[in-house]
Parts: sequence; C-alpha cells; structure tokens
Amino acid sequence: MHASNDRHVTQSAYASPETLRASEARYRALATASADVIYRMSPDWSEIRELDRRGFQSDAAAPSGTWLSRYVLPQDRLYVSAAIDTAMRSKTTFELEHRVARADGTPGWTFSRAVPVLDAEGQIVEWVGAATDVTERKRNEQHLRNSEERFAASPIPVSSPSASSTKRAPSSRQTTHFARCSTRRGRTSGLAR
Repeated sequence: MHASNDRHVTQSAYASPETLRASEARYRALATASADVIYRMSPDWSEIRELDRRGFQSDAAAPSGTWLSRYVLPQDRLYVSAAIDTAMRSKTTFELEHRVARADGTPGWTFSRAVPVLDAEGQIVEWVGAATDVTERKRNEQHLRNSEERFAASPIPVSSPSASSTKRAPSSRQTTHFARCSTRRGRTSGLAR
C-alpha cells in the first residue's frame, strides 16, 4: 500500500459518524442514479440479503433463499447459475443480461453486475450488485430483427410509381458503353481513361 492509501484507510477508521453518514448518502445517491436495482447477496449466492427494486421488481424486505425462482424466469435459471458459479470460482465480477419477472408480473430483461466483497484473507464476504432494466432496449432489438427478417423475405420491387421520377446512376455496363462510343468519335468524356 502507498502512504497516501494508508493515510486514507487510517482517516476512514477514525471518521466521525457525520462524515460516515455523508459518505454513505453520497454512495447511495450514486447507486440510485446509476441503477434500477441494488442488491446484496450471500457469499455463495444462496440468499439475497437486501433488494431495492425501485418498482422494476418487488423488493425483498428480509433475506430470502428463494430469489432465483422468484425473480429469474425458468428458462434462464441454469444460465444465471452458471455465470454465478464462474464468478464465485474466480472471485471476479458477475455480469449478465437475463430475463426476470417484473413487479407487475410481466417478463422483462435486466443487465446485472455484482462484485465480490473480500475479507483480509481474500475470502468472499458478500456480493454487492446493481441491475438496470433493459426491457425496452431488448424489445426494440427484437422489433428491428423482425423488421429485417420481413424485409429479407419480401421480394424487392423492380419498379415503383416513384421510380420513374427519380434519376438513377447509370450502371457500370452503361458507363463503359458510353465511354467506348465517345472515344470512337474522337471525344474524351472523362469517364474512361
């Protein structure tokens, strides 16, 4: 640790209650501004300890071991569990987009990210995470895919009523023919050189 880091740790250990409350308020404001959901998980993710869903999903008032079946849609549970296992084994950030049950009972999508909090021995004490509702973006992506599929499946019209009123650039075959004719007559058009 650098001297400046040591000083910060020492200052934090002796901070007044008012300073700690102000710091906590700043971090809570930052979390509120940057995510739809804030959560804390047990070290092995078996229990959700705190959940503030801010209307995206229903809150967990008390620790719950049923969070996976309550919040994550059945078709994504294995996928979510595998990502959690990977993060736990490597003690790295959990980051995943997956489907969830929203507070109103409809399916939605979330982008979730959690980091492990480690003790002095490097063991995971808990996970702290934030999630963002990406349902609207996922709907827009699906709408775009559907539109592209319809466009790809539809025949492209050869002509349309507006086609006669718009000028089209000549094809390369037409340009080459024009250049040959101009050259034979002794003129250079600037198109073929």
